[in-house]
Amino acid sequence: MEIVKPGTNLDFVGKQKIFLLLSAVMVLVSLGLIAVFGLNFGVDFEGGSEIVLKFEKTVNVGDVRKAMDDMGFDHPDVQEFGSADENRFLVRVSRSSVLNPENTGTLQAAIAKGVGEIERFNWSEAGGDVVYVKFKDGKVDIAKLQTVADAAQLGKFEVEARGSEERPEYQLVVQELQSTVAARLAERFGVDTFDAVKGVERVETVGPRVGQQLREDGMVSMLLALLFILIYIAFRFDGRYAPGAVLALFHDVIITLGVFAALQTEVSLPILAALLSIIGYSLNDTIVIFDRIRENLGAMASDDVSHVVNVSINDSLSRTLLTSLTTLLAVIALYFFGGGLVKNFALALIIGIVVGTYSSSFIASPIMIAMHNWREQRRKDQEARAAQAPKDEHAEPL
Repeated sequence: MEIVKPGTNLDFVGKQKIFLLLSAVMVLVSLGLIAVFGLNFGVDFEGGSEIVLKFEKTVNVGDVRKAMDDMGFDHPDVQEFGSADENRFLVRVSRSSVLNPENTGTLQAAIAKGVGEIERFNWSEAGGDVVYVKFKDGKVDIAKLQTVADAAQLGKFEVEARGSEERPEYQLVVQELQSTVAARLAERFGVDTFDAVKGVERVETVGPRVGQQLREDGMVSMLLALLFILIYIAFRFDGRYAPGAVLALFHDVIITLGVFAALQTEVSLPILAALLSIIGYSLNDTIVIFDRIRENLGAMASDDVSHVVNVSINDSLSRTLLTSLTTLLAVIALYFFGGGLVKNFALALIIGIVVGTYSSSFIASPIMIAMHNWREQRRKDQEARAAQAPKDEHAEPL
């Protein structure tokens, strides 16, 4: 099957300045979008919790959002999950605990008033569900501390004495996020509408430190991928080809992230996997074209490199279009029939495949031509200097 007839000679290289300028504009716009709007990092990278709720009766998404907001979760992201008749909701909150600076302040005041003067009260976002309290009087009644903590209505606390007998410290661990949310929703909507036992179907929690580490590791993984690709191309072909391949991959990733920044689509671990997949897909397409260029450079050694590259792109055009279109069909099906994170993953691949197919021919190849011409000019300059050197050695002094 041939989409493009053999012998087709479209002048891609002749329009290379237009394509390079267009790509430069797209990259700059994408960087601007990322700088202005920022990337909407999900729970995986920012830290927080993702909860899937199942209601027994039909509930308005606005009521669920209001209920989560009243629990102290600022700006919860609530959306319908699955089909409309399933009454499921996907809730994303920026915290991994029901505790926050405001309600822990209330808890501290309640303990100081109901139990005794506090010497040290420790809680942090990284600590999540755990609070450490040390009293000036030392030992206190654990049962009383338990009662006062539970009365703060932040959830059921487990209180345990730590430290030495003379200078004890008390650890207060609130019920896990899942149990607290389930209890509050059952109380608000009624047990007939929300089952506190079965209503929370899934909870995924990532601490802020872990999220930051995942974000940093993701960036390092992409940079390492580009570095090793640079090395691989340099050995697989030669130094003329490597810069174009890496710049084309950088171009693909930045434009994909720019679209995500513009749409404020969530960037999570599956999206990182999609970006790495884009790098691999685009690189494969680039290598196919580079391989044809190298083959034709040997067979058409007397021709200008721009003509050779143009012929090579035309030779690969049918294969490139067939591969990209068949891959796009599968990914578009994922986008329309998949849900949740699968849809975002497919969106990244759709953008990456389109941009990656474009960059292999219109970014990587022109840069390869520029590198070839630069090396040829250097070689000619070196030969000219070498030819001039013997004359200078025998030249008579002035």
